[in-house]
Amino acid sequence: MPPDPAQKGRRGNVAAQYDIRRAEARRLLGMLDPGELPERARDWLADGADSPNVRALADGGSATDGVRIALLGEIATEFGLGFPSLQDARRFQAEEIMRARGFGADVGTQIFTLSNGFTDELVGRVRGFFARLIHR
Repeated sequence: MPPDPAQKGRRGNVAAQYDIRRAEARRLLGMLDPGELPERARDWLADGADSPNVRALADGGSATDGVRIALLGEIATEFGLGFPSLQDARRFQAEEIMRARGFGADVGTQIFTLSNGFTDELVGRVRGFFARLIHR
């Protein structure tokens, strides 16, 4: 169910929305450093993305990593910037890596991390399949 428009904060400019979406993809894929979130949230506020959750994250210097990550998930949902599936987040992140590579960035670590996440998910699915098969 989409978030209630009456509960949304100000979405901010395109740069803020794009960075929130980028952070959300990295969160879902386990590639995000939660320590960078308060500073990014302050940037989002400066770019006009304002809500109680963004303000809480921006002030969250003493918050635990789990709290920061949870706030990001809530922000992505309230601004309608989340992903319908893990595969969509993975596709977005792969496009981000290719875009960065086009600008000459060193993307080796990002590719490695993305591929490890995909491999971990695939191994989990194969194990689940065999577990269901054996217990029939």
